[in-house]
Amino acid sequence: MALQTKLKVLGSVVLGALLWVGCSGGAVSYQNVNDTTKNTTSSINSTDLVLTANAMLESMLNDPNFMQLKGKHLIEVSDIINDTTQPNLDMNFLTIKITQQLRLRSQGKFGVTMASGGSGIAADNRMVEQRKKERESQEYNQDTTMEKGTLKAADLSLSGKISSEAASINRSRQRLDYNFTLSLTDRKTGEVVWSGVNPIVKNASNKHIAF
Repeated sequence: MALQTKLKVLGSVVLGALLWVGCSGGAVSYQNVNDTTKNTTSSINSTDLVLTANAMLESMLNDPNFMQLKGKHLIEVSDIINDTTQPNLDMNFLTIKITQQLRLRSQGKFGVTMASGGSGIAADNRMVEQRKKERESQEYNQDTTMEKGTLKAADLSLSGKISSEAASINRSRQRLDYNFTLSLTDRKTGEVVWSGVNPIVKNASNKHIAF
């Protein structure tokens, strides 16, 4: 075998070995997203947000003012405002998780919508325009189109915000405070039915400027 051919074969073997090592660099495993001991980060993450939101919703649902509401209500879930310096936080994901949790806990006592709150307004407007086009088009069977006046307006609005601040503990450590606020408001009267603030506090290295 010629030297050039031997070098090509040797190169192929080495490259194949490197690719195999690179692709088999340890077993991949799933993590329990609710396990805060394994999902802790210096910055706030989706696990922090969802678990905190669930705890706050539990507080709201068990609050005497909420429990004394009469009749069946419709709660609009508005976008949660991200007032931190972490622009990549998926607030839409958080809003959806809050909506899901409310639906699971409703027990027929209230309805939940995202249509008329926050970014849901745009989707609501598109839906209204589409319904209007269907009513005006002869291509649609008018017995199957939506009549006017069937959309329900929410009477309660759930909104919130996440803010943050940092304070130095010593030369190497810092305290990161994230404050998660939620409030439920009567849309007709403007009265606050319930509100809550839950802090998420982390002690991290000064190398992590994540607030």
